Amino acid sequence: MLSVVRCHFGPGLYTDHLSVLGSDDVPVDVWTELQKLVQVVTAKAAVGNEGSIVASTSVLSDEEAAKWLETIVSMLDDVAQAYGIENNQEEIKD
Repeated sequence: MLSVVRCHFGPGLYTDHLSVLGSDDVPVDVWTELQKLVQVVTAKAAVGNEGSIVASTSVLSDEEAAKWLETIVSMLDDVAQAYGIENNQEEIKD
């Protein structure tokens, strides 16, 4: 399980996607959860060349990792729904 988690929580997820988001980019509840996730995946100092994300996610229990993966999926669902509602409202205006 942890190898799957490392893949999903890998540095690319944070550096390529999450770190570029701002509070205006996502619903408020998603932003709150995202900030908690960032704290979790950057909590440990880097060891050697692995980086803080790998160091942090490598110490998560399977239960913690599963909880965060579920949270990520839920956040993505919330964003998709908000985006769909926003696009639908734009189409109605046109």
